[in-house]
Amino acid sequence: MRLHPLALLLSAALAHAAPQGFYRQPAVAGDRIVFVSQGDLWSVGAQGGAAQRLTSHGGQEAWPVLLADGKTLAFVAQIDGAGDVYTMPLEGGPAKRRSWIASPQVRLWGADAQGRLLLTAPALDGRPQTQVFRIDGDKLDALPVGDAADAAVSPDGSRLYFTRQGLRGDHAKNYRGGAIAQLWVMDLAGQAEARPLLTGVKANDRRPMPYRDARGAERVAFLSDRNGFVNLWSVAADGSDLRAHGEWKDFDLRHASLSGGTVVAARGADLLRIDLNAAPAAQPQPLPITLAGDHSAVATRWIRRPQDFLGNVAVAPNGERVALEVRGRLATQGTQALRRAQLQQGETASRCREPAFSSDSKSVFAFCDFSGEMEVWQLDALGTAAPKRHTFDGKLRRLQLKVSPDGRHLAHTDLGGTL
Repeated sequence: MRLHPLALLLSAALAHAAPQGFYRQPAVAGDRIVFVSQGDLWSVGAQGGAAQRLTSHGGQEAWPVLLADGKTLAFVAQIDGAGDVYTMPLEGGPAKRRSWIASPQVRLWGADAQGRLLLTAPALDGRPQTQVFRIDGDKLDALPVGDAADAAVSPDGSRLYFTRQGLRGDHAKNYRGGAIAQLWVMDLAGQAEARPLLTGVKANDRRPMPYRDARGAERVAFLSDRNGFVNLWSVAADGSDLRAHGEWKDFDLRHASLSGGTVVAARGADLLRIDLNAAPAAQPQPLPITLAGDHSAVATRWIRRPQDFLGNVAVAPNGERVALEVRGRLATQGTQALRRAQLQQGETASRCREPAFSSDSKSVFAFCDFSGEMEVWQLDALGTAAPKRHTFDGKLRRLQLKVSPDGRHLAHTDLGGTL
């Protein structure tokens, strides 16, 4: 059988396709997007394509912001401490330190029309809260708002939008307790107290992004879980005219950035472009982004001392063997002259954990992902027989596998608290 030349070209393209990555924390300005992947910052065009690595420091770089001049990139990095704000030319060059806070809680959110950077960091007076700061040149000014998780300034610079409260370091789904995240607004020119932007529906609203729509009216886009999943919404500057801009019901929108009337958001492992001025239509598709480079973090490498990665251990009831878990692989080691046996796990990408011997010491039970979900499997302790599956209903992470002394029952818990 002969293949059509086009089929040959497609096969070659797929065989040499550049790898994709996990993309987070996008920043957009015009036709340029900067995002976080592999602990570094990358740059790509607004339509996707091959991304270019911008940073390569051993520490983490995150929370990028593209300044309005189109030439400067600001971000948080662990270059000289736990976390501070740096700027660098978008075309490349050494990074310049802009803050001296040295905290892993530093978050960079954007800049005002004058290019002054907005960030949140631990409160100066030692309270267990984060506070909004503004970097003006080499000066760090604290803005008069407390317990703020993020911040953004209106297009004319007259109002500050920010999120109060909200769970931090907790990923509870549809939280509706006393620390629910709320959007607030404060007049920077007057003396009035800050006030809630939205009232009524109790939902987690965060990440305010003020903009002007196609008619020139000021609006505020934000992320909210008011429909059960975190999606993109917007309201008028006075809190009226609530609009939904998409309705995803699988992965939440996590991070978002706005330029003009376009939002770039992270959903799952991908980035999306959402036009706030477009009429509701089909959900936008992920941007086709690929990462160039050698990807050393995922390259195959030899481990000199497997015992450095030793996980769970189980001793056989007869005392002749011990089950060892190392990086998701299982083996049993016998006493004295008894050989070490690597248990059959099929593909090298499969993982098993929490081994437990059967009562007769001939089998090892473990949580394994051979089927795509973590189920209970039975493996031969000498590695001579194929694994046998015992459960078929994996929905939550299973924990604490135990075998009854008579060998007739297995017991475990899961993340739902079920025994």
